[in-house]
Order: sequence, then structure tokens, then C-alpha cells
Amino acid sequence: MPKKQKNMKHLFLFVSLSFICLTNSFGQANSYTINPGETYAQKIPLSEIYAYPDFQTGYVIMKNNTGSTVKLNYNRLYQEIVFIDPSSGDTLALASPEMVKVVQVKNDEFYYATDRFVQVDTTINNIKLAIAHFFTESKEKEVSYRKRVESG
Repeated sequence: MPKKQKNMKHLFLFVSLSFICLTNSFGQANSYTINPGETYAQKIPLSEIYAYPDFQTGYVIMKNNTGSTVKLNYNRLYQEIVFIDPSSGDTLALASPEMVKVVQVKNDEFYYATDRFVQVDTTINNIKLAIAHFFTESKEKEVSYRKRVESG
């Protein structure tokens, strides 16, 4: 295959993948107002904070190829994998996420990318496209408007 035709195929693949990523990434955004003295957990429904309604049996595989089966969930608010400690029943975040190779929950895969976990959305020719779920915070400012009326 000529080099120019091969480059065009790569360009087409890149543009197609970019379009898929962009169209999937602009979902509906909900807005919540957190007043002073309130916490995120009081205002944001758990169904939006967690990827699954209940903690699911999942598998954490470390980079050294050791693994563990525990009850897991993905916390979208903090972009982290959390688990239920079998001995205490406490909900904890993974201690060293940078040492995690992959997390499997149900049919989903999560990978640690720089400072957060991302969820694999699509795999095309061994290329995994992932979604980063996140919340954004904005500070509201009270603005007043005054109109000066002059008579003459």
C-alpha cells in the first residue's frame, strides 16, 4: 500500500475516533448547589456519585500481576476506585492507584491515568478509548445591577 494512502487511512481513523470520543463525552450535565455548611454527599445523589447502585464483586490486578477480589465501585466525584474492606466493612480508596494495572468490575475495565481512574468505553484494533467521569466546581457570585435615573 502506498505511503500516502496509508497516511490517509490513519488520518481517517484518527478523525473517526475523535468524533466518537467527542460525541460520547458531551452527556447531560446536572447542576447542584452546595451551600455553606452542606456536604457534597447531602446534595448529589449516590446514583450519580457511584457508577453502580451497589458495590460489585470485582478484581484488582496490580502491575506485579498479583490480584485481589473485593467488593468495588467507581466514585465519579473523586475519580477513584473504592472498595469495602472485608475485615472492617469500611469503604476505602485504593492506597497506591499508580501500582494498579487494571480494575475489572462486571464487564467494565478501569485504568489509572496520571491522577484518576478512567473507564474503557470502546476498543478498536487493540486501542482502548476511555471516558473520564468528573464533576466540576464553580463559584457563584452575587451580582447586583443598579440603574441610575436622571431627570432633566
